[in-house]
Amino acid sequence: MLWYLYKFNYTNGVDLLQIIFNTQVYTLVDKYNILILKTLAMAKFQALAKAGWNTINFSYSIKAIYESTPSNDQGLRDVAL
Repeated sequence: MLWYLYKFNYTNGVDLLQIIFNTQVYTLVDKYNILILKTLAMAKFQALAKAGWNTINFSYSIKAIYESTPSNDQGLRDVAL
């Protein structure tokens, strides 16, 4: 989050699937109410989902979305469907 607050972008600095990483960023910034970063995480997720919707990683991301986001937050859920 601090990287984003200084650079207005973020990258995956760990060995983690990028689509899952964006899901985690989305969930984390929802907790801290950083809406602009939440929008960026959703846009990055959407781009990866559009390109890789037929991969196993996408199915992992759907599981992560439903396990980590509140049921009233439809942002990533709508993108995933």
